[in-house]
Amino acid sequence: MNLTPAEQQQKQHCEGELRDALLRADLTDTANVVTLSREYNGLLPWDRAKALEAELEASLPDSAASSAWVILRASKLWDIAMENMEQIREMVTPMGTMYGGRFGVIGLISDAVLTDQRVFRMNGQDWVDTYHKQLSLESTKNGAWLSFSSQAVKQKALERQQLEGWSAVRPAVDITVRGWLMRAFSANRPGGDPRLSLTIYDAALEILNWGRAGPWKSASTQDKGVIFEDYFVRAVRRMRLDAFVSV
Repeated sequence: MNLTPAEQQQKQHCEGELRDALLRADLTDTANVVTLSREYNGLLPWDRAKALEAELEASLPDSAASSAWVILRASKLWDIAMENMEQIREMVTPMGTMYGGRFGVIGLISDAVLTDQRVFRMNGQDWVDTYHKQLSLESTKNGAWLSFSSQAVKQKALERQQLEGWSAVRPAVDITVRGWLMRAFSANRPGGDPRLSLTIYDAALEILNWGRAGPWKSASTQDKGVIFEDYFVRAVRRMRLDAFVSV
């Protein structure tokens, strides 16, 4: 469909606003980082769930419906992510600052938060900086489009899939969407901006819905990625609802 000059200008304006929102919503506010005191050890939700794990396993199948399993899964994902994120290393090269470390951490972090938001915590003042190094490592490796508009991401994704195949485009879209989700989640935390959070969640859902009902509708999960699965999209919608209620 051909847009009129006025419609094209409005489209560019909306995309510009979204791009600015994505850039503003980084996890950068170290002033709001809360370091958990040792006096809370054993009292937090994931600690209580871990304490019950053996009992829950012994009580199966009767305990299968317990909500403790949910935060147990989230906690295990989070613990693995934090252990792997500690491996990030900064290297100064002739080409500038580069990072080395383990991959898949952003996926683990976002999966943990999507499973149970209560598991999220910033363990120390350097958490945000370490997270951004990890995100930079993975987004650079996979050629993600974190600062692009949702419309531009769709266009870039189609181009890369056609030119380089699924193995090239799948991780790029995955990191883009997961990076956005963590930005949206951060924006909806205390002292944040729920409206901005909604904007970013909507951008992520636009990509997810496009991948499910658009040109990739018939593509397999193995090709396009797990982020387009029903369970993942439902979790994102649930997080968006939390932001909507906060507005």
